[in-house]
Amino acid sequence: MADVANFCNLLTHHSPLTWVLTGDSITHGARHTNGQRSYPELLIEVVRGELRRFRDAFINTAVSGDRISDINSDFTHRVARWQPDIVTLMIGTNDCATNDDFPRVEVDEFANQVDDFVLKSHEVSAVVVLQTPPPVDTANAPERERIAEFAHAIRSIARARKTFLVDHHDAFIRMGGHMFPWALLDDPFHPGALGHAAIAVELARELGIKETPVVSRLRHQLGARGLSCPPLT
Repeated sequence: MADVANFCNLLTHHSPLTWVLTGDSITHGARHTNGQRSYPELLIEVVRGELRRFRDAFINTAVSGDRISDINSDFTHRVARWQPDIVTLMIGTNDCATNDDFPRVEVDEFANQVDDFVLKSHEVSAVVVLQTPPPVDTANAPERERIAEFAHAIRSIARARKTFLVDHHDAFIRMGGHMFPWALLDDPFHPGALGHAAIAVELARELGIKETPVVSRLRHQLGARGLSCPPLT
């Protein structure tokens, strides 16, 4: 895949990279980690610390409550002005909602907006990493029962546009085995600190980052709660 090959080339060179991480409250990292590190903070530690890419810069422009339309309408400020080498997007948890706080968005409309984001990111020569949102406890958040459809739309865009795909929706379900992975959530649709650890581990695995002390510690924390994740290569 084009983005995968480009990313591998970027990481093999010493030139500093600019990463833009954007999305909604999960990437924003507000509140639900209860003072522990969010997945962007964990990724920064792995890349800038353990991979010794000290001059890489990370900009987190995620905003709690956002939908993909909010990010696209503010793309110049949120993404383009930073001239990023790598852009990550996790979105869909709010887009799928059907309560009074959010107008209904259809899956096709969402997919078109994600596709537009990828095209605009490629126009500024950024490698794109698309992430599906984690699953939702729909028994307690029925307004978000469509989230699996929105995760599937992201998978389809990633295949069509040959971007990275980090499928947290699938990974969370696998970790839970036959049970819904409640241990990874702080409320029905926000990952807690352990959920952010799981997101960071899956990001490292899909980006081809080998086992590091931080990733190993996070995997141990997940395993201690009976949650398994595949080994890193």
